[in-house]
Amino acid sequence: MLAFAIPTNQTKQAKTWLLARVPLIRQGDQDEFTSESWHATSFYFRDPAGHILELIAHHDLPDTRPGPFGGDELLYISEIGMAFANVTRQVESWKTAFGLEPYRNALSEVFAAIGDIHGLFITVQSGRNWFSTSTDAATISGRSHNSER
Repeated sequence: MLAFAIPTNQTKQAKTWLLARVPLIRQGDQDEFTSESWHATSFYFRDPAGHILELIAHHDLPDTRPGPFGGDELLYISEIGMAFANVTRQVESWKTAFGLEPYRNALSEVFAAIGDIHGLFITVQSGRNWFSTSTDAATISGRSHNSER
């Protein structure tokens, strides 16, 4: 899973731009997701290889831009999602090695968001599905990245 930050004032334009290119991942009748605790709006979609991608606007950031939305408006990589056998152990490892902390207390045995509003490691338990999908987080394009090679 990989998420790109977009300007907070361009969520409607970004959704229109994205819909002209790919179908959005839906959960029931919903294809736009808001998080009150993160104060964010997201859209999920798949690349041609089947990877889950996301456009996310963090409304706490002063990153508005004038004009229409286009590919040049992708601001930076906001999130990188990975699956691990033990989320708690991985979080402790990143805390010890890099001083990274859970973002807004997003920490459980099966999910943790580590970092800050400018960049997050989304750390999930192997076997857990990515949000709004039935795709196992440990699977990348049909191959588990936790399997032996």
